Amino acid sequence: MGAAPLTVRLLPKGRKHGRPGYKMTATSVTVHDTANAKAGADAEAHAKYLEGGRGLSWHFTVDADSIVQHLPIDEQGWHTGTNAGNTTSIGVEVCEYPDTPDGRARRARAEDNAAWFVARLLHENKSLARVVTHKSWSGKNCPRVLLPRWDGFLAAVARYQGETSAAPKPPAKPAPRPAPRPRMPLVRRGSRGNAVRTLQTELRRQGGYMIEVDGVFGKETRAAVRAWQGRKGIRVDGVVGTITWGTLGYR
Repeated sequence: MGAAPLTVRLLPKGRKHGRPGYKMTATSVTVHDTANAKAGADAEAHAKYLEGGRGLSWHFTVDADSIVQHLPIDEQGWHTGTNAGNTTSIGVEVCEYPDTPDGRARRARAEDNAAWFVARLLHENKSLARVVTHKSWSGKNCPRVLLPRWDGFLAAVARYQGETSAAPKPPAKPAPRPAPRPRMPLVRRGSRGNAVRTLQTELRRQGGYMIEVDGVFGKETRAAVRAWQGRKGIRVDGVVGTITWGTLGYR
């Protein structure tokens, strides 16, 4: 299981939206429950909730079928109730569901997706050293649904970490050298054409960003580029030149 698609839907900058824009190097991942068990309260619904200007924020919301990103992982959010947590931790909210057979099944999938995604964050960001609960920061009973099963959740994270970091078996014969990829032009917001289609395809394939492959470098493509640049530790400017193309395997 796991491997839910990721949609980048970054909040506008500003205190109203809980995105102060302060930079951080995260050292932990903080897990929350959304405390909203209503039908339809999925990751997209919580994205709309934050976009309404609530003065709080977290980085990702995970549901049974998808993951939505609200903040870059190198920016602080307002989600732990403490300055220490907000300035050092990536916030991951897990959607709750109604207490029905279908709701419980969907919650189990959401928890599994969250374990897979936290393992992915740990693998891709070497500064992240631990996974903690909201309760560990402020004492709030959160994640209220997950707390009784917290050890099992950490075990699932560890299992997915093992799958992610397992070394592949060497091939029986040396793999043929791939043909060199063409040199790609600089593209930015407003660019159009095949180079943008290639960029969008690679961001979907390598980064999991669910953007449309239409050859138009618009707002969603720029947000995905900035998120990818942040993950790779390069300058976050939304412009795809030699360095950014290089992280995607192009010249």
